[in-house]
Amino acid sequence: MPVKWLMNWLPKYGSEITNPLLAEVILCLEGFGSITKVGNWLHRITIYRAIDRKGAYVSDASASSRNLGHKFLGIAFHDHPSVYFFVIPLPRHLTVLEADANIQILMSQLGSFKHSSVRYFQGFQYRLGDFQLKVGKCFRSAPENFRGIVLEIEYLPLSSMEVCRPIMKEFFGILQEEFSKMSVPGHLINIEAHFERFGLQDYYTAQHTALQYSACLFQLGVALRGGKKHDLIISDCLLRRS
Repeated sequence: MPVKWLMNWLPKYGSEITNPLLAEVILCLEGFGSITKVGNWLHRITIYRAIDRKGAYVSDASASSRNLGHKFLGIAFHDHPSVYFFVIPLPRHLTVLEADANIQILMSQLGSFKHSSVRYFQGFQYRLGDFQLKVGKCFRSAPENFRGIVLEIEYLPLSSMEVCRPIMKEFFGILQEEFSKMSVPGHLINIEAHFERFGLQDYYTAQHTALQYSACLFQLGVALRGGKKHDLIISDCLLRRS
C-alpha cells in the first residue's frame, strides 16, 4: 500500500477556519499546472461508548475503577469500503484492529456499545504525477459545523515509509511555500502517529492510516479547545511531529 502523510491546517492565532478559507486552500492546490481532480471522498470516524443494562452511558469514573475500556473509535475509509477499523484504548496502550464492515450491524444488534458522536472527513481527490491528494474539511453532524481542514498526501510508487520520507518532505515543502502565498496566514502541520508503539512496521498499511486519522482528530480537538487536552479516547502519546 502506498505511503500516506496526513496533515491539518493551522491558521494564524486569531484566524478562523471557514468555508472561504477551505475554498482558498483548494484553489491554491488546483493552481499546480498538471493537477487533475479525480473525484470526491468521505471518511467517517465514530466515537463509541459502552452502555449499561439500562441503556445509559458508562461513566468515566465507573469504567476507570473496573479497568474497563469503555470508549473507542470506529473508522470507515472511502478507499476501503469492505473493512472497518477500530482504535481501542486498553489499560496501558492503544491497539488498532481490522474487521469486516458488516461488524457495524452486529454491534448495533448486541447493544453493548452505541455511538456518542460522529466526525466526517470530506472533500476532493486529485492526481499530480506520482502523488494522490485528498483535501477537505472535518465536520460534525453537518458540513457547516467545522472542525478543521485536512490534506492527505499519498506517494503511489513506494510502500516503505523511510525510503519515501525525503520525497514526501520535499513535496511537503513545496506545498508549504505555495500555501504561504494565501491571503489568510497559516500553515500545514504534518502529524505522525508513533507507529512503532502499535507493532506496525516500516511498510505502510491501512492500519497506519487509521492511527493517523485518530491522531489528527485528537489534534483538531486540541486546537478547538485552545490547547487544553482532555480527550480520554486518543491521548497525545499517539502524536509525533515531524
